[in-house]
Amino acid sequence: MSNLLKMRNFIEQVSDAIASVLELDVVITDKDLFRVAATGMYRNRLSQRVNQGCATANVIIGKKCIVTASVPGDICQHCTRGGKCQEKAHIIQPIVVDDECEGVIGLLAFDERQKNIIIKQQEKLLLYTEKMAALISSTLKEQEILKKNLLITNKLKMTLNTVDEGLIYVDNKRIVTQINEAALEMLGIAEAAILDREMDECRIKRYVCEVLNEGVALDDREIVDVYQGKKIHVFITIKPILGIDDQQEGAVLILKEYAKIEKIVSNVTGIRKAYFFKDIIGVSEAINEVKNKAIKVAKIDSTVLLTGESGTGKEMFAGAIHQESHRSTGPFISINCAAIPETLLESELFGYEEGAFSGAKKGGKPGKFQLAHGGTLFLDEIGDMPLYLQTKLLRAIQEKTIDKVGGTRPVEVNVRIIAATNKNLEDSIAKGEFRKDLFYRLNVIPLNIPPLRERPEDIYPLVNIFKNKHENLLKKNVIGFSNEVMNIFYRYSWPGNVRELENVVEYMLSLASSEIIGSDSLPHKLKNFSSGYGGKGPALLPLAEVITKAEESALKEAVACAGNHLNDKEILDLCRQLKISRATFYRKAKKYHLLSL
Repeated sequence: MSNLLKMRNFIEQVSDAIASVLELDVVITDKDLFRVAATGMYRNRLSQRVNQGCATANVIIGKKCIVTASVPGDICQHCTRGGKCQEKAHIIQPIVVDDECEGVIGLLAFDERQKNIIIKQQEKLLLYTEKMAALISSTLKEQEILKKNLLITNKLKMTLNTVDEGLIYVDNKRIVTQINEAALEMLGIAEAAILDREMDECRIKRYVCEVLNEGVALDDREIVDVYQGKKIHVFITIKPILGIDDQQEGAVLILKEYAKIEKIVSNVTGIRKAYFFKDIIGVSEAINEVKNKAIKVAKIDSTVLLTGESGTGKEMFAGAIHQESHRSTGPFISINCAAIPETLLESELFGYEEGAFSGAKKGGKPGKFQLAHGGTLFLDEIGDMPLYLQTKLLRAIQEKTIDKVGGTRPVEVNVRIIAATNKNLEDSIAKGEFRKDLFYRLNVIPLNIPPLRERPEDIYPLVNIFKNKHENLLKKNVIGFSNEVMNIFYRYSWPGNVRELENVVEYMLSLASSEIIGSDSLPHKLKNFSSGYGGKGPALLPLAEVITKAEESALKEAVACAGNHLNDKEILDLCRQLKISRATFYRKAKKYHLLSL
């Protein structure tokens, strides 16, 4: 389809306007010789092709105006219509865009009156058609520019939506002019709720105002805030956008999701998410005894050996000990000794020099020991470390120096070691799989984390925490789990411990179709466990008793997180968070002996 045909409505308006002003018939033909618009007798012949040898075809080829005061004339000698043409005179003006003829404007005379107009007003008509051709030409150019701009806009939008970072463009009035899908997902809103509008009041908007007012960029500022009911945790960069003559035209916001950055850093360096003792959920005497002991040993630099089944939270304890220690401002570096092939584990731990082996990076690479300098090195699954590396590790712990692969001199390191395993290392020593001297070096302060089956009173607060966490992620609205489900949770042995419990809660939330999640949403393994009891298992607890136990666990956990020994202001803040009155709190505190914690 020709460019003139694409804008046929406009071309028809132009032809009608010319005809009404000049009292001549008009036909506008495209470069393919199809009539796009016409008046008079040609109006009924639109979309028909004109003859190849006619004057119109000659103008398109030559891109020059033709005036024929008498038809047929010399220009008509190759026309296939011969003497059948009803035109008595015509002016044919080319429409040229960038040196290419897109079509012509033809002024036609079909009677003597119209012929006299063309003869007598030839110069004026030539000037007029030249102006009208220029008008159409400029409009075609504008359409082409609009088309290119639209294409650029679509490409830009597609590009913006392929990047992981959130991108937001605002003008000088703080109106959002463009936003990509990543930013919408981070803010938890639909495009219609923010595009062409000013952002809702939040810390991000305040930083935008600062940048627009001062014209100074803001780089990688960490923000934790709530936007339209959703918690956001991002790093934000805001840069002014400069236009003509370096005039500020707005700003671009670059949002990087904290969780994704944390994951990348974790994968590359071994640095893990920061954990604190308040993140270790539990009201049982067993878990609180370990927590209290861990808090005490955090203050000293002695090596800690964390033991316990898989999924009990050994990494959380290691991270919390680091955060509670004087090394908390230093790095917390983690390495899983079972997850890295033996051939790579040595270089990952101790690093290597340039040229140490085929494929070694130019300049070498620091190991986890060097990355943890001034902080804590967490050796997870230490029981799976090869024997030959245990010797090198022992020497590093004793001498506080390491030998890099391919290195010629020792490198001093200042790290605290926390190791963890789900194996019985004394059994491994007996089997010759673990060095006794290394065990004694690591086992200075042993901490055994009890499995979940030994502390069932922690199940309810953990379920509640996991429900709230995944409810937001999955965008569900759930009140809780049925009495039947909670009883199954209390009876089940949880071989995968806290990690398995969280996975089960997430699974059931994913399948939930009602506000109370029933046993129909249980994973297959727990369904089989439940059916295996038949009527022989322990009787279901009365609902009132389950609610009482749940309330007691929740209140004990809340008080423990708030610091146990609370003053009046802290009690008032806690009541606000729990959405209960102070009188209700004191009544329940007395009932459950909370104030004696």
